[in-house]
Amino acid sequence: TWQGEVYALPYGANAHALVYNKSLFDASGVGYPTADWTWNDALTAARLLTKDIAGRGTPDIWGLNLAGSVMSDMLLSFGGPVLDEDGRTVRVNNPVNAAALGFFSELMSKGLDAYPRPAPNALQQFLSGRVAMAGLGVFTVPNLRSTAEFSWDAELFPVFEVAGRRYRNAFTSAEGW
Repeated sequence: TWQGEVYALPYGANAHALVYNKSLFDASGVGYPTADWTWNDALTAARLLTKDIAGRGTPDIWGLNLAGSVMSDMLLSFGGPVLDEDGRTVRVNNPVNAAALGFFSELMSKGLDAYPRPAPNALQQFLSGRVAMAGLGVFTVPNLRSTAEFSWDAELFPVFEVAGRRYRNAFTSAEGW
């Protein structure tokens, strides 16, 4: 509701986590994500896991798929508010959001993120065995269990460190009518 008027009715919420392909980690000799990982740890792993196997100059295996997520939700997950408390003022220019945008810039500009390649969505990319880590919702678990042809697991999203503070927020998606 807003100002006493009903604008939408919620019908669900989904928690998201960092889902990872254990087989790709094992093949590269990279340790699995842990609850104390930072996003810098995730970037380091993504660099080691991103590979151009065919030698075409573009990756065949990507370390991470996050940029396909809704940027405003990911900024919240990194700890920074997108809007001020009035709901009308954009707050991108604060230290946490600036650092988060820098993280996404490196992820995209260095070719570490699989978005928008090699498949239309993060789940399909992950199930193809060509993405080592992806931000996926709990609604994907049945599909992962029935379809994945590799060993996988999930971990909390890493913490984001800015100016000595650690930020971790559960990324969720909500649905409504």
